[in-house]
Amino acid sequence: MQEEFIYTIPEERETIINIIYSESYVDVYTSHKNVYKRLCESLGEPQKKYPQENKISGGAWRIPFEDKKTINQALSRPILIGDIT
Repeated sequence: MQEEFIYTIPEERETIINIIYSESYVDVYTSHKNVYKRLCESLGEPQKKYPQENKISGGAWRIPFEDKKTINQALSRPILIGDIT
């Protein structure tokens, strides 16, 4: 069963990328439905989902520095920005 994503008004949609040098990983968080879907297709299910009202409001992926291919996928323009102009 596919989980339903909660509607987020455009002003509150965000994608945050944190590089944690001391622990050697990249954290990617998004509350943007289309970015979430593209990240799921590319990286698989997020390590953390943020539920709200029995729906998903966002997700987060933690990628170790050693996994360079996955980091490149996560940071690619087509995944993070897509068709947004």
